[in-house]
Order: sequence, then structure tokens, then C-alpha cells
Amino acid sequence: MQIGSIHDIKSCPQKYDESKINVSKEAIKGINFFDYLPEELLLYFTNYFKVKELGLFKAICKRFHQIASDASHIPVLFKTRFPVLASFLKKQEITDRFYEKAIFNQSRMFDKAFSPKETFFRMKSNYQEGVQALAYKEDVVYSSFFSKKIVTAWDQKGEMFQHFECSEIPHCIDASKDYFFCHGDIDELIRHKLSTDKKTTSRRYSKANFWYFKVIDETIYARAEYGVIAVNSKTGKHKKYRGESSIPFYADENQILGVNYQSVVAWDRETKKIRSELSLISQSKDPSLKLFLQAKAYFSEGNRIFLAANNACLVSYDLREGKMSPPLKIHQSLIYGIIFYNNELVTSSADNTFKIWDIRNFNYSNTTPIRSIEHDSFVTSLCCSQDSLFIGTRIGEIVKYDFFETDLRGVS
Repeated sequence: MQIGSIHDIKSCPQKYDESKINVSKEAIKGINFFDYLPEELLLYFTNYFKVKELGLFKAICKRFHQIASDASHIPVLFKTRFPVLASFLKKQEITDRFYEKAIFNQSRMFDKAFSPKETFFRMKSNYQEGVQALAYKEDVVYSSFFSKKIVTAWDQKGEMFQHFECSEIPHCIDASKDYFFCHGDIDELIRHKLSTDKKTTSRRYSKANFWYFKVIDETIYARAEYGVIAVNSKTGKHKKYRGESSIPFYADENQILGVNYQSVVAWDRETKKIRSELSLISQSKDPSLKLFLQAKAYFSEGNRIFLAANNACLVSYDLREGKMSPPLKIHQSLIYGIIFYNNELVTSSADNTFKIWDIRNFNYSNTTPIRSIEHDSFVTSLCCSQDSLFIGTRIGEIVKYDFFETDLRGVS
């Protein structure tokens, strides 16, 4: 690494003019990419800056949103600052305009004077028709219910345009680009194609548990007695990853991550062998700590998994450092769901609320959410698109919250 001064930043070409971005100076000052940099990206930026020490590098990071010599840098910056949003876009779709828009839109989350637009897909019904699960893919929202053997499909205007009969009440649903998935019996994966003929196929996988599965790209990852199973969404072929029975929550080209009550397990994608197994039990200083594994979310850029615990509490586990945070009480009752929306943490609860948290300042000294929105019943399910947040309640409501006036894909 070359030695230099923080003043070397002045020689770097400037991509953005702060005066042209409609974001408050306070919001801009609060952005620091340093908090989101994985090691490989840090090495990438050393090609553009001469730094004397890490402290100077952190100071430089506060201005990364202004610095890029050409548009080819934008995908790297965008994915680092907005990994959740980037997951909805192809690389060629991520431009400097998307980047500027994302920064502007993020300020809406913090603007208490701004009220998000509400669209009711489904009004109040009763406890027998409470929403059990939601999923989003390709502009379609899917929903399942606590006491109905169906899955419904909704467009972005809140109109139901298809429903699918199921042999069992679906506890878990998810979707890929071409299909959506639910389960029959516990070991039976059912695949539906969104088309006029509603083509449906099903297949059983011995010792698999499709009450707990997640679709990532074109692969279904599910819990299994022997560890985790990975099923190709198109061919149905599967691979077994052996170890402690775990609920998968993340996968990329290198690894698969799963969690159980004892540990977080990482499997190598190619060898199918365990890379690491990080104990949750040894990290907990509270013997009464109980984890609720159904409610979890993974922040890949920060390498942290968030889990519901002791009903109304939240814990986070830093996979890089192998450390767990103490339980932090953020609700008054059971936490049903945890997701990331526009890079902020969202939690839903049986206390009739869902809350949005600033992930950069989420700690014991700051337990005030960005937003707290109350409903008439438990908020039982969450999902999100690139622009909108969707919630389901115990009395059957499905509501879309739009914090942005303009669809990011519509930016010219």
C-alpha cells in the first residue's frame, strides 16, 4: 500500500455535485461507506487512494458518494451502500442516476413529515383468514393464510389475479423468476408456474423439511434432518449438505449459511463440507435466552445475522468476529418477522406494530426506530420489493407501503 495524505483525495475525479442532489447536508454527512466495506472492496479502493492509515481511510469514506471517475465504478459503490436494493437489479441497470436516487430515497425513510402511501390489497377479515406468509418476485406478491389451503397472487395495484389450491395449509412460500413454491406434506415441494394453465408439479425429498425453505436465485434451500438440502428450481435435482439440521438463510457462489439453536453453520458450495460452525450457545451470557429461528434476517455486507429472541427481543451475531450482542428489547410482544428493506432493518410483532430501524445506529444507546406503524392486529408477515414494503396481519389485511413517489426502474 502506498503512503500518502488524506489531501490526495482532491486529485480524484469528482462524479457527483452535492448541490445537484436533493438530499440534506446532514443526511450526506451521516453516510460512511467504511461501515459497509468487505475486505476485498477495501483492496479495490486502495488503487484509487493513497492512505497513511486506516483512520484516514475512514475519513475518505465519508465522501465516497461523491467520488467515481466513470460509471463503471457505480455498481461497486451501489452494491456496497445498498446491497438489498442491488439484489433487485442487474449490473447493467445500476447507473449513477440509480445511485443518486437511492441516496435521495433513503432520506424519505428518515423524514417524519413524509407519510408513505398505503395500498390495501386485502381488508380486515377475521382470525381464521390471517396472513401467514408473504413473498415477492417479479412484481407479484404471494400470500398464504393460517387456515386456508390456498396461495393467492396479487399485482402491484392490489388486485388478485390468480389463486392456487394446495393440499395442505402452506406455512412457507417463496418464488423464483419463473415459479413460486409452497409445500404439501413436510417433505413435499410443490412448484407452480404463473401461467394460464396454472401448471403444477410436486416432488418428495426424503428427510427434507419444506416448512422452512428459502429461494435464492434459482435454487430452493430447505431444512433437512441431515443438514440442508439445495434443490434446482427448474430440474428438481438436489444436493445434500450434511451437518446439524439447520434453517438456511443465505447462499452465494461460495457458501451456504444455516442456523439452528446451537450454532450458525457455513457449508462450502462445491465440496458440500462444513467450512465453519460458530456456536450461539457459548456466546450467550444469558442461560434463559431462547431464539425464535423463524424470524431472522442476514445483512451480508455487515456479515451479521439478526434473530428474534425471548419473544420481544432481538439479538445480532457478527459472523466475522464470532460475537453475539446481548438481547435488546424492541417490541412489547413476540417478534414475527425480520427483513431488510432499503438497507434498513424492519421488525413486526404481536404488539400490533412494525418498526423500521437505522442499521447504522442500532444499539443499546439508540432504541428509537425510524418509523413505528400500528395496526389493529398482530403484524404476522413481511416482504419487500425494490421500492415497497408489504405487511400481513392476523386479521387478514395485506398492505403495501410505498415510501417513494418514483419507481427506481423508471428513472431516466
